[in-house]
Parts: sequence; structure tokens; C-alpha cells
Amino acid sequence: MAKNELLKLQSQLRSAKEKMDNTFEAFQDARKDVTTAYEVMTEKENRYVLAEKRVIHEQDLYQREERRYNEKWEVYNYVRDTKEPRIKALTLEAEKAHKEMCDNYTEATNKKNTSSMTSRSLLELGKIAELRYDALQREIRNLKEEIRDMLVWARAVAPKVDTSMYDRAKKLYDLAGKELEAATAAYEAAKYEREKTKTAYEAAKEEFERIKSELDSLEAG
Repeated sequence: MAKNELLKLQSQLRSAKEKMDNTFEAFQDARKDVTTAYEVMTEKENRYVLAEKRVIHEQDLYQREERRYNEKWEVYNYVRDTKEPRIKALTLEAEKAHKEMCDNYTEATNKKNTSSMTSRSLLELGKIAELRYDALQREIRNLKEEIRDMLVWARAVAPKVDTSMYDRAKKLYDLAGKELEAATAAYEAAKYEREKTKTAYEAAKEEFERIKSELDSLEAG
């Protein structure tokens, strides 16, 4: 009976030793995986920090250019918004002067054979209206030219802001963030696996030591 029990315990001890060795090897592999995952995470974190600094730098440049762009175009908008109401008002005056000119010239032609005095007066009124109309048109043209000149100036000193460098930096920053997130998750998973294999190893070691102690006691008896 004792011999059978001894053989049984010896068999159990061998199995327990094999299990302990296997779980220890798995535990060691898991520890290495944690180290590797930590190194990868650190690398991704450093890359993320650099990408963050880069995107902040490019954002500062972009916002500076955007402020400059807005400042210049605000000058153009002010000139345009100031002069356009004046152009509309002058256009109405010019239309009125043109109508007055046409009406006087037409009426002067119709009364040419009836009263030379009346005809001359109407012609003079038509001429006055015509001169006023021409002056108004010149002023309108000048105002429009001033707006166009300001537009040319704004386009020259404040072209559309180029965001390509910022967009590229933001894209790399977002990518670095995702890679860091994935690396951090992998690191946490590796730590969890290490703890799991450690628990399995400690349980296998405890079982091995229990069987060994029981076997030692049986052999000593």
C-alpha cells in the first residue's frame, strides 16, 4: 500500500514539476513581453510628445498668419463697406441727372420751332444736368477704382493662408496619439498577462511543494 502511494506521489510530483516549469517559463516570457511593451510604449510616447510640440508650433504660425490675413482684409472690408453706400447714393443721383438731361434735351427739341428762348433755356438745363451726370460718373468710377485697388493690395499683402504644414502636423499628431493609445493598451494587456502567469506559476509551485513535502514525509516514514 505504501509502495503504491509512493509511486503515485512520485508520478504526481513529476507532473507538478513539469507544470511548475512550464508556468515559470510562461511567467518569464510574460515578463519579457511587459518589458518589450513598455519600451514600445515609451517610444510611442516620445514620438507623441514631439508630434504635439510640432503641431503646437505649426498652429502658432498658422494662427499668426491668419491674424495678419484678417487684419489686412479688415482694412479692405472697411474701405469697401464705407464706399459702396456712397456709390449707391451717387448712382441714384446720376440716374436722376441723366433723366433730367434727357428730358430737357427732348423737350428743347420739341419746342425748337415754337420758342427759341425756351429751347435755349432747356438746352442749358440739359447741359447742366449732363455736366452733373458726367461728374457723378467720374466720382463713381474713382470710388470703384479705389475699392479695386484695395482688393489688389489685400490679395498681394495677405494671400490665402497656407495650412498645409499645420494639416500635416495635425495628421501626424493624431496618428501618434492613436499609436500611443494602442501601445498603452498593449502594455496594460502584457501586465495583466504577466500577473496571470505569475499567479499560475505560484499555484503550480505551491502544489509541487505540497506534493514534495508529502512525498518526503512518506519516504522518511
